[in-house]
Amino acid sequence: MIWKMIAAPLVGAVIGYFTNWIAVKMLFHPRHEMRIGGWRVPFTPGVIPKGQPRLARAIGDAVQTQLLTPEVMETILLSPEMKEKLADAVRRWIDERKSSEVTVEDAALKLADRDSLHELALFVRETGADFFYLRIKEMDLPHMLTEKIMDAAREKLSESMLGMMLTGNFLTGIGEMIEEKLDALVEDKGKEYLEKAIKNELDSLRKRRVGEGISLLDDNGFNLVDLTTEVYEMVIRQHLGQMMESLNLKKVVEDRINSMKVEEVEELVLAIMKKELGAIVNLGAVIGLILGLINIFIMNF
Repeated sequence: MIWKMIAAPLVGAVIGYFTNWIAVKMLFHPRHEMRIGGWRVPFTPGVIPKGQPRLARAIGDAVQTQLLTPEVMETILLSPEMKEKLADAVRRWIDERKSSEVTVEDAALKLADRDSLHELALFVRETGADFFYLRIKEMDLPHMLTEKIMDAAREKLSESMLGMMLTGNFLTGIGEMIEEKLDALVEDKGKEYLEKAIKNELDSLRKRRVGEGISLLDDNGFNLVDLTTEVYEMVIRQHLGQMMESLNLKKVVEDRINSMKVEEVEELVLAIMKKELGAIVNLGAVIGLILGLINIFIMNF
């Protein structure tokens, strides 16, 4: 009697363990479809080999819509730690090249071909123009210039007969007219002028020695580290969504998983969930043991 009471839970545990073990194995095996004559053996191939395209679509969708969204990537790329790493890299680059005799153009050609550099120059012109145009708008430069002009005019006219004849309202009207014209000029031609100015500077810079170019930027009040960081931040905020859309992470992940062999997919899943799948197998043994004990209790009581 005692052996029956011990054997029932043990048999239940063994059955539960091996049932779940077989179920887990059937997720991956058999890896290919099996046939007897024209009849396909049921449950072949295994669940994951059979559903690999669906798994690839699901993972790709999860990566793009939940894991690596533009919002998540922006938070990562614009974190203080990431911006500090960028600043440190730019500082090291500057320190290493301050004494360089190589021209900026020759140094750039070691990193990329002329077509790529041309595309980069266009990008710098457009991005730089956008950057400085926004700064001009934020500073309200037309208003600042008008104030300076009108202050100078009042000072010059203050002791003259003409100045005594001109009233404050008259000068204010002239100032408003000047500011309106400057606003229109910035709005209509601001980006165009900035792009031309940046192009001229780039054309001049590419013939200079690297060290000389860095010194020139410093002498003109350009902090290359701060400028690089600000442009980087602006590019991320304004263009990250478009870049990620062009990258199409969902398709990249989906194509990668679909191109993997079944064995590689199994290794990938096990690398992520080996512990959890082992827990499922062990849980089968526990459940089988509990059911065996319950069965003994029902049979004897």
